[in-house]
Amino acid sequence: MSQEIALQVNNLRVSYRAGEQAIPAVNDVSFSLYAGERLGIVGESGSGKTTLALALMRLHKPPAYILGGEAILGDGKDIMTLDREAMRQTRWSRLSLIPQGSMNSLNPVVKVKHQMADAIEAHERGWTRAHINKRISELLGRVGLPDSVAEMFPHELSGGMKQRVCIALAIVLEPSVIIADEPTSALDVVVQRVVMQTLNEVQQQLNAAMIIIGHDMGLMAQSADRLAVMYAGKMVEVSPIRSFFHDPQHPYSQLLISSLPSPEEQRELAGIPGSQPSLLELPSGCAFHPRCPVAEDRCKVDIPQLRFVRADRRVACHLVEEQPA
Repeated sequence: MSQEIALQVNNLRVSYRAGEQAIPAVNDVSFSLYAGERLGIVGESGSGKTTLALALMRLHKPPAYILGGEAILGDGKDIMTLDREAMRQTRWSRLSLIPQGSMNSLNPVVKVKHQMADAIEAHERGWTRAHINKRISELLGRVGLPDSVAEMFPHELSGGMKQRVCIALAIVLEPSVIIADEPTSALDVVVQRVVMQTLNEVQQQLNAAMIIIGHDMGLMAQSADRLAVMYAGKMVEVSPIRSFFHDPQHPYSQLLISSLPSPEEQRELAGIPGSQPSLLELPSGCAFHPRCPVAEDRCKVDIPQLRFVRADRRVACHLVEEQPA
């Protein structure tokens, strides 16, 4: 994995308007994404994962709006400052999204080849029809689909085939950053594995950086290089994947790990008490403190900052001390 930064996000804040209130869905999120890296982002539903993905693509819609922050691509462009036309040109060419429920994002009455051609023509106006058809054939082959799929409608494809068409669409212009939001949702476990293998192979071929958003910790363990945990709109831990599973630092991370079955040891599974707080009424101090088994008085008052506790690990918890490298 290169140390060249493909995407640098600084202090990104996204809120939803609810009358006179601003509900913080993504609250001061910062992270680096390196060329060729796979960064997993996990968290309970409502933690802000999909809002973050849509904000990075500038595809959020009212009542969501970006309050501030930066998202700087490797070429120095800040996504948050691009005008509408510049952002349209950036999508798919530099930054692409495999959306949540992407199987339903295909137009059901348009053949696959026309949907792929539309994406190409929107950016490469000088291409001939023969060049476009050759490119479509190459892309389908890259995701393990036969040429015949180009002439089919989405309803004629299985779930796994539709998902691979969506991957082909995401790489149609060979972007440097791919965001995959729940890429294997609604698929059975065998198809999930095929889809993730396809996605990983394509990402390696392009040397693209990839953000994988999801709930499946087993999937993250097999696919991600680093893992970021979100809770109530904030990142609470960012760690190399192996370190995270062997020694989770944040109490929320520890509870996530303890709730997973292990083939190596027999132990009683522990759930996480309570539920994630409403973003309308976030608790004072650390948002996790009402559910945290080790919370202290200061946790109820002071908001912990995401800080380095080791050269390669960041944690937002008052109780986690700096560790030797």
